[in-house]
Amino acid sequence: MISTGCAEVTTAGRLDAKYIIHAVGPNMNDPSQLGIDKGRLLRFAIDNALTMAEEELGCESISFPAIASGSFGFPKDRCARIMFESIIKFAEELDETYENPSLKTIRFVNNDEKTVLAFLSEFDERDM
Repeated sequence: MISTGCAEVTTAGRLDAKYIIHAVGPNMNDPSQLGIDKGRLLRFAIDNALTMAEEELGCESISFPAIASGSFGFPKDRCARIMFESIIKFAEELDETYENPSLKTIRFVNNDEKTVLAFLSEFDERDM
């Protein structure tokens, strides 16, 4: 079992990828997480997945779904904002920290219309 905020790697099986990085976000329906800053837990999950992709696995790209925004009930708009903030911060630090980083491409992926719209709205607000 992977703890909230943590990330673990497995092979990708028959998928067209080298690895699956399993990042666990906060569960809004879990009473044991009452009083815990769930946004912070989501940031930890994102940061841990990105760090693992760069430092441990040497990945050239990584794709993120909207972590915890499905059955875990994390608000989609807040998820989009936190994911954008975390990834932008990581990308800025990547350039400062690593002479030749391996991670070149970071994607958001999802097929749920409400989630896609939340991420598009966040993207538009950032005027990217």
